[in-house]
Amino acid sequence: MENPFTLTFGQKPTEFISRTNQIGKIIHTFDMENPSNKVYMVAGVRGSGKTVSLAELLIIILQMINGLF
Repeated sequence: MENPFTLTFGQKPTEFISRTNQIGKIIHTFDMENPSNKVYMVAGVRGSGKTVSLAELLIIILQMINGLF
């Protein structure tokens, strides 16, 4: 059996748990005229998807900046 905690640094794993609600909340907050939060701390155990979620956020933010979202 393959180790599920093999380091892939931001690559979407074969077993991916979507964080759509959490990512959407962060994007909505940062997109507000007067955001209620200016900083988010992403915490979790090893292999829980922190880096993958941040990579997803980066893609969405870049799309918003470039007018693609």
